[in-house]
Amino acid sequence: MRGYERASDRQSGRCGVIKPERRALYAALFKLPERDRTLVCYKYLMDLNYHEIAVKFQMNESTLASVLLRARSKLREELDRHGD
Repeated sequence: MRGYERASDRQSGRCGVIKPERRALYAALFKLPERDRTLVCYKYLMDLNYHEIAVKFQMNESTLASVLLRARSKLREELDRHGD
């Protein structure tokens, strides 16, 4: 398949296809520091709200908001850099 990458979901036994855009997002995510990547995943993949994440990680909600703002900015820069 041109332009796509095969991926296996070992837990469910399903095979799927990762679109180039998603592959670029994953690559950009893994360039973030671990803490930032984890917080981004909790917010946008696990769909937790700021309060839930702040309690779980024992941090102030405004600190969390700042970390996520910087992480999104880094993701955007990385995706823009490799989006051409």
